[in-house]
Amino acid sequence: MRKSITARGAILECFQKHEGGPLRVCEVVEWVQDNYPNRWKDISTSVADLAINGPVSSPYPKQDRFLIRLSRGVYELSSACVRQEKASPAESDLRASEDACCACAMQNGDAPEEVWIDGRASVFSSRHEKDWKRKLSKAIGEPAHNTREHGGLDVWFQLESTKRQGNYLDLDNLCEPLFSVLVNEKGYFGGKRPNIKWWKASKSVRHPFGCGFHIGMSPVSPHPASLVVFEGVYTGASPRSAQDNEISRWIAEHAQRHQWDQDTSYEVLIRFGSDTINIGDIATGPVKSVVDNLYPVIGGTRRAPEDWRVDHLFVSKGYPGLSDDQVMILIKALVFTPPTLQETLLEYETFLSKEYPGHHKAFHQSTKSDPESTRAEAAIFYMFRWMGFAVDIEEKTGTGGVDFRCKKNRQEFVAEVTSIKSDTVTRKSGWPDRVFNGGFAFNMITHALLFKAIDKTPQMSNLPCPRVLVVTTEHIGAGALMGPHAARSLMTGDTHVQLKVNVSDPDPKVATQLSNSVFFRSKDGKIESCRRSISAILLTGIDSSACHVLGLLHPDPEKKFPAEYLPTVPFLTLCHWPPRKRRIELRWDISSVECKTAPHWPRLVGLFSTSGLGHSANSG
Repeated sequence: MRKSITARGAILECFQKHEGGPLRVCEVVEWVQDNYPNRWKDISTSVADLAINGPVSSPYPKQDRFLIRLSRGVYELSSACVRQEKASPAESDLRASEDACCACAMQNGDAPEEVWIDGRASVFSSRHEKDWKRKLSKAIGEPAHNTREHGGLDVWFQLESTKRQGNYLDLDNLCEPLFSVLVNEKGYFGGKRPNIKWWKASKSVRHPFGCGFHIGMSPVSPHPASLVVFEGVYTGASPRSAQDNEISRWIAEHAQRHQWDQDTSYEVLIRFGSDTINIGDIATGPVKSVVDNLYPVIGGTRRAPEDWRVDHLFVSKGYPGLSDDQVMILIKALVFTPPTLQETLLEYETFLSKEYPGHHKAFHQSTKSDPESTRAEAAIFYMFRWMGFAVDIEEKTGTGGVDFRCKKNRQEFVAEVTSIKSDTVTRKSGWPDRVFNGGFAFNMITHALLFKAIDKTPQMSNLPCPRVLVVTTEHIGAGALMGPHAARSLMTGDTHVQLKVNVSDPDPKVATQLSNSVFFRSKDGKIESCRRSISAILLTGIDSSACHVLGLLHPDPEKKFPAEYLPTVPFLTLCHWPPRKRRIELRWDISSVECKTAPHWPRLVGLFSTSGLGHSANSG
């Protein structure tokens, strides 16, 4: 039986069991409920109160707090606490570890990694800058050891208002006084700003007012923002001022028009290829010049960019895969709360009733007889729209056909959506459709996926453009059962290990008989293609807030589907067709083999042009 423990101790144990986080509040609540069921009424409030940079109304004194708030609802242990041994369930054992987490200022030569400075932060070149820098200088001690090799820092500002004396508090201008004191005056990062390899800053309006920062070797994960509105890699000379408008011209050429309300804010990620560029020079360096040129997306004009809308800014240099003259820019809009899958279904029904009333009647009946299939149709409709396509209902009432026709500029394809019910997945895989502790064995659902392709092959024949089959499931195990391994199994069929026996070199090989392969079959000793009416397959797991998708490309279809149509979706394909020496060699078309997450976004439809959301642009 567990010994007595307080809510504070249970929260600390949770973070230490998860290597310090970061964790979302909901994850902490779930863990505490599983391990200490029905002990506390609302543990989520205690999580916020235990943050060093938490609310001023917290009942915990600062010396008893041990969390760092990274962003809304996301926390991690302070670094001092992470270094402690894992916690014992007993409160008496936890206490000593908790007390080691209380350092939150740099004084007398100490250099803990978290610092909090009370006060009203001021921006660069304002009348209050000198007073604010004096306060920073008093609170921050000199480093006790060489900090030249420190990677970077995470900074957060808690403000009384987004304006001061009528002027907006831009995030980059808030950072400049801190960098000046920390690096130039106190000597952190070897006293030279070019030694800063990355930095992340955020601002919010909340108590207590002040500034906190965290020095570390590895970048903190960026805030999980809501919606990508621009993504691209610019090639060319870095801008030297806001008036150097090559980047803004490039962004304007590739960005999609959108309309947000006046409260919309953004997260911006700027990744430079060069590892010698000075990203620590805020006032006159390349970072500010890039931020000031983002106005085609975030709003404003060349002379008055609205960069005050940037609430989260992440900057790094020496980014892998970029050349010295390249910079990657990613802009996310922090807007709305993604609607649930059920809300998406209702929105889709409303759309159908207005635009396709004949189709709506049959669809509404299906919501009762086959609810998972109707939710899948709604989710995929908005997924393609979120990816920037104009989506029309292609299925004809009474005669059938594929579900959607998707168009964007000169890109066009049709899509058919089919769903595997959760109870079918459970029966085929042995994976229960629920969350529980412990491990278990399960089977892949390759045959069920293949059956869906076989069933839809005739329906996708004789069409003049590429055809995409979207196979979905809402099963909780979709991440594994519809993930990269599932894609490989569906492409080649189930595999086995083949080796020689009774020899010194067994020469093991992975082999397949192509029995469950969706696109190939063996005939007269040769490998030939089949089901050529399907250009590509998208395996899609659907949960309450998003679709998670990856794809397979047919190597020899009737109509080829260019992977460039969906540039952020990973596609599995063959290295060679036809296969050489009966060897099927597979490759992914992009390096990041993770399912693309597309949030349910029906509320944004109509705010964008049809030329692309989440658009990935490349200069040149």
